Amino acid sequence: MKKYHFVSLKSTLALLVLSLLLTMFLSVPAAAAYGPDADPDPSGAYIKFTVTFKKPEDTPGNVAYMYRVFKTLNYVIEEGDMLEYDVRIDYDHDGLGAIDGAMPRTTHGVLRGVAGMEDQNGATIHTQADLSLYCYDQWYHRVLNLAITEEDAEDIPNGVSTVEKTLVNFQLGVHPMGSDEFDFTATILYDNIVITNNGEVKVVIFRDAEDFPTGNFADAGSNGFTPKWSIELMEFTPEDIAGFTAEVEAREQAAIEAAEKARLQKEAQEKAREEESIRAAEEKESREAAAEASREAAEAANEAANESGGNIGNIWPIFGIIGGVVLIVIVVVIIIGVKNSKKKSQ
Repeated sequence: MKKYHFVSLKSTLALLVLSLLLTMFLSVPAAAAYGPDADPDPSGAYIKFTVTFKKPEDTPGNVAYMYRVFKTLNYVIEEGDMLEYDVRIDYDHDGLGAIDGAMPRTTHGVLRGVAGMEDQNGATIHTQADLSLYCYDQWYHRVLNLAITEEDAEDIPNGVSTVEKTLVNFQLGVHPMGSDEFDFTATILYDNIVITNNGEVKVVIFRDAEDFPTGNFADAGSNGFTPKWSIELMEFTPEDIAGFTAEVEAREQAAIEAAEKARLQKEAQEKAREEESIRAAEEKESREAAAEASREAAEAANEAANESGGNIGNIWPIFGIIGGVVLIVIVVVIIIGVKNSKKKSQ
């Protein structure tokens, strides 16, 4: 007989509550959970800012800039405030991808004039910053310190505090430099622009379609090098999402391959060091064996010489006795010979 197990009502309610909490956790907006350099959640909408740079031949200088007011804020900055946003550019150049905003009672009255505002990789908030290393053909999540305290300002050359000062508006800006000729079109994508404090989202500047303003994006300053521009609300398409997913997977695979290459290189270096150590030990052992063999040979030679010298010393007494006997015989022979000669003469 089969046994059936029934789940109690209490257990069912617990499971439902747990599922609801999990769903709420997973539905938290991506911008609030981002860490440095994280990829954006490819869903919803994003801002497409397109600018064409074309410098007239008779215009001196090599700096172009333009700022468009995206949204009015009038937000009073608090200690600990951070500005976070995702950005991607399609043209490898400096001066693209940064942001700006009006802030009275600070240097030049704009964010870009405030010293000390840098992101997690040390890139300044100034719109002349070169972000191409991080956001060219890939999404880059920036986290910038928006609140410069009085103590911070004292340690920064020309530093000024931004705490308790009002950020009047938020601007999209471009400020390319370093070229005597400007004749290109650049597209900058922005998403998840928020002000956070200790992980809490304080202000949403843009996160989805309902945050896109209906204004005319007033000119906040330009030098005339950028006659064409557009700011559009765009939706992520399935193709976009597939492309972003493939991009992330490619970077992850590249990271895995780089780690594997580094591991193999480390192993090869360790093996080479081990082999060198073994070779050095073998050479040392060979030298010691040769020295020992040489020492033993020298000792054997000394012993042989000593033994040879001892035997000769033992033979000399015998030679002495024999010599004495021979001498006596000779003397006796001589005496006999003399006596015989005397007899014959008589």
